Amino acid sequence: MKYALSLLLAFGLTLFIWIGSVNREYLSDYKLAPNPDAITYLDLGQNVWLHGEYSRRPAPPYTPDFKWTPVFPVLSGGANCLFGAVGVFALNILLSALSCLILYRLAEYYVNAKAGTIASCLFALDTLIWSLNFQAMSDIAFVTFVLVGLYFTLPTLFPKDKTAPPAFWRLIPGGIGLSAAILTRPTGLYLPIVILLCYAIKTLFSKANLIRSSAYALIFFVCSYSLAGLWMFRNYQTFGIFTFSGNENIVMVYYTGGGAWQRIRSSPGRCVSKR
Repeated sequence: MKYALSLLLAFGLTLFIWIGSVNREYLSDYKLAPNPDAITYLDLGQNVWLHGEYSRRPAPPYTPDFKWTPVFPVLSGGANCLFGAVGVFALNILLSALSCLILYRLAEYYVNAKAGTIASCLFALDTLIWSLNFQAMSDIAFVTFVLVGLYFTLPTLFPKDKTAPPAFWRLIPGGIGLSAAILTRPTGLYLPIVILLCYAIKTLFSKANLIRSSAYALIFFVCSYSLAGLWMFRNYQTFGIFTFSGNENIVMVYYTGGGAWQRIRSSPGRCVSKR
């Protein structure tokens, strides 16, 4: 474990020094981010901390927003208010280090310490992780919250030692961790359902105590979707729509619909109106 953390922190420090030498402004001004989504994340977060408004607008009036879910904007906005863009990148590195540690613990629990070392080192050596650490994007935070949820949840629902499974209370922080992941990236919305389906199959085949298993599943389900439910209620109160995120419209237009539109435009013999 210590080797993986040392590698991750060493690479992070090296990249800090290199970026500071070739483009120092990037470490202080978040508006230099290459991805426009990163700028809106930090606009949201700064408005929360400085004006108490969840809005992407850079100036008044701060109209409410629900395009992005709130966890990463709030975290990154706070880091940026305190330390500038360098604070956001440092936050990502710390979250990566926590992810590395959790990977080690999970692999050690289910296999052995050697497997934990291999898993954590592979994570630390992943060049994509290094790249994402220096972007104000929600990927690293999402991975970390998912791993926090799995760290507390899996040993209780899928214990290695079936005669003495870990305490049920672990399902509470586990579910809240996955709920935070859902509010970081909507991709996580279905992960608790997948875990519960696997748990149901395992319970049926192992002939476990159905009452206790049902109680475990209920605790996990409520904790996993509690924060998401509160966020959807906020959207209903604010916009009159009981929905999770406005980002689904962007996905439909630019990803789902984009391919179909391009095929129609490129098909020979077809004429498509420019309207």
